[in-house]
Amino acid sequence: MDLKAAITTAKQHLMDVFVDESVTSPQLEEVWFDEVQSQWCVTLGFWRKPTNPMIGVLANRDYKVVRIDALSGKPISIRNRDLSAA
Repeated sequence: MDLKAAITTAKQHLMDVFVDESVTSPQLEEVWFDEVQSQWCVTLGFWRKPTNPMIGVLANRDYKVVRIDALSGKPISIRNRDLSAA
């Protein structure tokens, strides 16, 4: 699996999993290849539509890391990005 296919797979998987969460189109933030695990790690940022109109838009920005197996092309996990390490 190449880089572009990993990104496409990660975006589609995130949208499928969060289908009931009012997630807008995920945007690529960063991507790296974990050589030890042979996995693509794709960080995506996206906006959640506010459930309360009094909440600011910035409070609804999420970042998720989607791990994709490089050999099978299958998604492995979705995790919150650790913002303290950024």
